[in-house]
Amino acid sequence: MPDVCDGYSVAGDITNPDGDHLAIERSDGLKWALTAGHRSPHGSLANAMAAETDEEVGLKATKVEPIRTVRLPNLCSAANSTGHEWTLYNVQVADHTKVKIDPREVSDYAWLSRERIVDMARVTIDQIHQGNPLSRWPRMSWETPQVLLLEYLGWMDLTDRERDMLLEHCKVAPNKR
Repeated sequence: MPDVCDGYSVAGDITNPDGDHLAIERSDGLKWALTAGHRSPHGSLANAMAAETDEEVGLKATKVEPIRTVRLPNLCSAANSTGHEWTLYNVQVADHTKVKIDPREVSDYAWLSRERIVDMARVTIDQIHQGNPLSRWPRMSWETPQVLLLEYLGWMDLTDRERDMLLEHCKVAPNKR
């Protein structure tokens, strides 16, 4: 995590030939997510997506195609964080069987169906609704800002109430969730 946040982040959907999506369990305790990271220090957003794919899961991105860009109020651990402009990518990799996680960033990975990821996102929504701190959430839950990204990807529908609740939760610093 950078000391100073430039406000730009990327997230990538990496799929295997069976149509499952690569999900990572973040080693910082913020739960499961798509491969993601900050633009800085990688230069361009596309370079950041390729670099994060290599850094987090050891895969060489052969093609990164932007899907959509959205603004979310999610804070990160940088002192100046006020939210992020997220660019979502489809990421093609040279060999999906060669996953090698970096334990400084990732504690586990799994190839999951879209339905399983949405189920994990629903667990996150339930935990926030119940007011539970992140430390008490079940292991198989999804990182808060990335639940919103799943909606932007068209993977799930959120009610206005759920979206508002997630947006508010994003405004809480990660170490205070």
